[in-house]
Amino acid sequence: MNEESIFLDRIKKITDSEQQKYLHDVLYDVFKGYNDYSTDRYLELEDRIKNEIPDGFDDYYIYTAVSNRDEFSNLNNFWYQVGDFVSGAAEPALLEIYVNCGYELIEPYINKFVRADVRTDKGEYLNVRLKVGFSKIYHEAVKRLYGLFSSNGRPWITVNCPFMFKFLELTDSDGVVPENEKVSVYGLRDFGLDKYILDNMTLLWNVQGYAAKAGAPVQFPTERMALYAHDLKIKYTGSKYLFDGMNLTNFYGLAHATRENVISVVSETPEREDIFVCRIACKDDGYGSFTPAFAPQSNTRKMRHADRQAETARFFPFTVAEIERVCSAYSDIGDSLRLTGVSVDENVENTENAGNGGDLNDFIETRGFDRYNRRLVLKFHAADKTDVFLHEKMWFLVSEVQRYINEYRCVGRII
Repeated sequence: MNEESIFLDRIKKITDSEQQKYLHDVLYDVFKGYNDYSTDRYLELEDRIKNEIPDGFDDYYIYTAVSNRDEFSNLNNFWYQVGDFVSGAAEPALLEIYVNCGYELIEPYINKFVRADVRTDKGEYLNVRLKVGFSKIYHEAVKRLYGLFSSNGRPWITVNCPFMFKFLELTDSDGVVPENEKVSVYGLRDFGLDKYILDNMTLLWNVQGYAAKAGAPVQFPTERMALYAHDLKIKYTGSKYLFDGMNLTNFYGLAHATRENVISVVSETPEREDIFVCRIACKDDGYGSFTPAFAPQSNTRKMRHADRQAETARFFPFTVAEIERVCSAYSDIGDSLRLTGVSVDENVENTENAGNGGDLNDFIETRGFDRYNRRLVLKFHAADKTDVFLHEKMWFLVSEVQRYINEYRCVGRII
């Protein structure tokens, strides 16, 4: 209820017309001015806190989207294909399909087999047995990004990518179709999701990875040791950068003291090979210059003063209010899912972890909750239960809460 509604509600309860007019004048002449003044001061305080306690994830947020391969242009300065980030890192599947339906329809097929008739550029193969699973290459891309965040000393925030779990790979584990043949036409015999398949789709994000040749490392002395500076030219000064190298140790990047568009990667050891550069594009680099097939998703947060204060705290207050604060912070989740309850249940099974879909940060190795049988059940109310990304959004929120809690394995439930 807003201020205007509160005033009118109080005024209507007065039956005497003179008293009603008197209350109206008092509320609008006195209390409205006081309320406006209080609100302005509160906003000023929030701005001060924002300047004094910056968002540690600002400019490192990850945006994801889906596009038809034929409609996507590699000339875009913001969107990049996720598969290019880890080319060759995962064994390619025979087929990759995108199914635009809810997880409850996809789950029965994960790690199961279906039959397919496949035609390639060299032959035709009938009744081929294919195993269904989530696309591994996108999981490997997120895992590599996490490794870069870690080695560059940046705090990690779970990637909100519901599209990733709509991409399914069909693997010819029997080796019937030769690996050097290219599939041109296929037909699935016993796959109940045919009507949801969108062909030739690709996953996008605002992360660009490329190898850069640095100049010869320059050695310079410090108080305790000699360090090496590797100068790299950059094109997009508004973007954020992460680095990796075979020989880089205890390194960091900083803007060059005298040269524009140059970042110096300073390391305890020299790197004489190419340095891998990971660029996280900012919105000013062309976010709106391309229209994806579905509305983009991100892990951007609405940073209120309470969130900024909480981010500076040493320990996570294990309370329902704090878990609720985390779950309500993400802009692209909004009112789609609302936390309604938290409970401890040792008997509940995490059935929605099928196919490694439930834990979006399963590659983080420092967790201790696997030693325990205890489950922390997070219950959510869904604003729209027909949303095909509902379960994936819940996985994102649960995975974010799990980052703060080691004593329990977090489990999500939509009620």
